[in-house]
Amino acid sequence: MSHDDSPFEFALTLPPKRTIAVLEKRAQVFLKRKEHEEVVRTSEKLRPLAADAPNAIYNIACFYSLCSNLVSEDPLPLTQQQQKLREQYQLKAVESLKQAISAGFEDFKLMQKDSDLDALRQRDDFKKLIEKRPEPGKNSPEPDNKTPASSAGG
Repeated sequence: MSHDDSPFEFALTLPPKRTIAVLEKRAQVFLKRKEHEEVVRTSEKLRPLAADAPNAIYNIACFYSLCSNLVSEDPLPLTQQQQKLREQYQLKAVESLKQAISAGFEDFKLMQKDSDLDALRQRDDFKKLIEKRPEPGKNSPEPDNKTPASSAGG
């Protein structure tokens, strides 16, 4: 299902923090509709706006992780194309987590228990990311008084 860019155009006219909130909400709506292509499209619009917002970047990672589970409504086995798409989404999720950490995200306890990231738990790159967590206080910007969505999916 293809949607026009008018919601993006409207969102991009708002102040940056509001734009991020609107695009996150849009992604959540499409997650509930199980339209992973639109969630990804929205996340890609959100990514450059969230460069200095670690919690928003974390939510992008959650969106990608959740999308990897939406690639097929049918039980396994996935087609080769579906497997490739799932892998791409999971890789983008891990890359987004790395970006969130670089931007100052430090809630590794959340990362370890957040069900939105369950699709990543068996991945070696995710396990290494959790193991490599920085010492508290390192690379942390001033708090922005925002918290990640308790569950990006709902």
